[in-house]
Amino acid sequence: AALMSNTQAGELEQIIADSPEFSTLIETSQLDAYFDPILIADRMPGLKQCIELRSTTHGTPSVGAVCMRWTLALHEIERYHAIPQLQLDAIIREWVSEARALV
Repeated sequence: AALMSNTQAGELEQIIADSPEFSTLIETSQLDAYFDPILIADRMPGLKQCIELRSTTHGTPSVGAVCMRWTLALHEIERYHAIPQLQLDAIIREWVSEARALV
């Protein structure tokens, strides 16, 4: 869900709102094996509710959901470390400067 554009997320939310059959399909799917509700963006309350209903009937988050969180986190770490050090230093200096201006 984090990989959807706002337009796609809105369209999916509309389908969920308009189609009880589709909501039931999500609730009875295996999506909770890959996503737990904490991974679903707040801009998608319909999808989050469907996943919550499914995951509450099965107890604790699955290994797949935990692996998905770790995979996403590692991807972000790799992206961070791919930034050249000089550019990273400039970004950090700019952030610190702007933060000090706010305080």
